Amino acid sequence: MKSPTLKQFLYVLRLTPRLHDDKAWTTADQAAIKGHIEHLRAATDHGKLILAGRTLEPGDRTFGLVVFHAPDEADARAFMNSDPAIVGKIMTAELHPYQVAFRGV
Repeated sequence: MKSPTLKQFLYVLRLTPRLHDDKAWTTADQAAIKGHIEHLRAATDHGKLILAGRTLEPGDRTFGLVVFHAPDEADARAFMNSDPAIVGKIMTAELHPYQVAFRGV
């Protein structure tokens, strides 16, 4: 369960332009995606992640969102920057403070 002192943040993920073409993906890119999924799964298991997902649009239009808890912006930025998709330079990310106002099922 989250601590009341935790804040909410989100980061927006976008594919690097070279990966807008599905045929451009390398084995290293696929490994970075696998690591990205494991990173988010571990955050879910530790109660840090609120939600994560992506739009179902072509590569040049698609983007992902990761909404999560962190004690402060420095920790939030460290979490975002440790995402294997960022480390592997297959996605770029932009961090925002966030607050969930409504939550459905």
